[in-house]
Amino acid sequence: TGTGLPIVRITASAPYKESVASMRRDTWVPDITMRIELPDGTVDYEGTISLKGHGNQTWSDFDKKPFAIKLDSKAKILGMHKQKRWILLANVKDRTLLRNDISFWISRQTEMAYTINGEFVELVWNGQHLGNYYLCEQARIDNNRIDIHDPNLEDPEKGGIFMKIDAFLGYSDPKWADKETPFGFRSSRYNLPYVFKDPDEDANGDPLTESSPVYKYMYDYVTKMETAISKASATNHDWMNYLDLSSAVDYALIQEITMNHDAYNNWPGQGGPKSHNLYKDSCGVICFGPMWDYDYHTYTLYNDYEYSNQSWSSAENPRLKQWEILSMSNKNGKFYYSDLRKDPQFK
Repeated sequence: TGTGLPIVRITASAPYKESVASMRRDTWVPDITMRIELPDGTVDYEGTISLKGHGNQTWSDFDKKPFAIKLDSKAKILGMHKQKRWILLANVKDRTLLRNDISFWISRQTEMAYTINGEFVELVWNGQHLGNYYLCEQARIDNNRIDIHDPNLEDPEKGGIFMKIDAFLGYSDPKWADKETPFGFRSSRYNLPYVFKDPDEDANGDPLTESSPVYKYMYDYVTKMETAISKASATNHDWMNYLDLSSAVDYALIQEITMNHDAYNNWPGQGGPKSHNLYKDSCGVICFGPMWDYDYHTYTLYNDYEYSNQSWSSAENPRLKQWEILSMSNKNGKFYYSDLRKDPQFK
């Protein structure tokens, strides 16, 4: 008490009453109650929810756990627009607790169509204070979030599609047995891991497969887009028929301003960016966003040893060097800015 922040009170039954560690990331636990009290004592929300674990390393490696929330019905929370789906971020790897919130603020200064909203809260689990959390929106196709058409499973070009470039595609670890297996593909030109977020099921409610129309459509579209990007030049702007110029520029600037290592990471597995959201509306081009995941590997310089790169030293100014060696991907070929910068319109 006394922090001046809203208090989120969650009440769960056994076996989750005493410990959150028994929860999983692939299973919703229903019939949990949540009550949100404002600093003046008024109740902002009270109802029944479903809860599950959220995150990658933040869930498997730390005692302070993040959670995904699904309300029984859409509702406003702490002044944010109605939705069922929310996230409780633990910010456990960020001793300032501020990095996500500040990064979202930076995103709002650009022309990004949508930036995730969130509020700091205190989490109380069955009477036990678990600490400061960040209660925020989960990126989803919605009029007040990613405002595009609903997916069209039979004719994907006529619907919206939300995806994520996520280096954890195909990655396995014994500690992650409870992690939902992401479904997607690696692109042929840049070897990037594209994961389907919405839709993630076919018309029958079964998981997507390589024979699903939406899979075939996006694999073909991404192949054409990356081929066009690889040919970008002062006279060839065909890539803009597939990728939105404004959001691509904003994305690059936000990653550099926030010094976000994960945007150009080479771990795990075959590597590639993490948490790079993108979406495509009906008959439209791919747009980058919304921005996500800034609690760690942000606002700090690269360490030379981190990438076992002995060809340059911090004395040479690593922020300038990482644009050439890491974020522009001449060395590893993990992202397409090294080709986009050949087009003066992008540059």
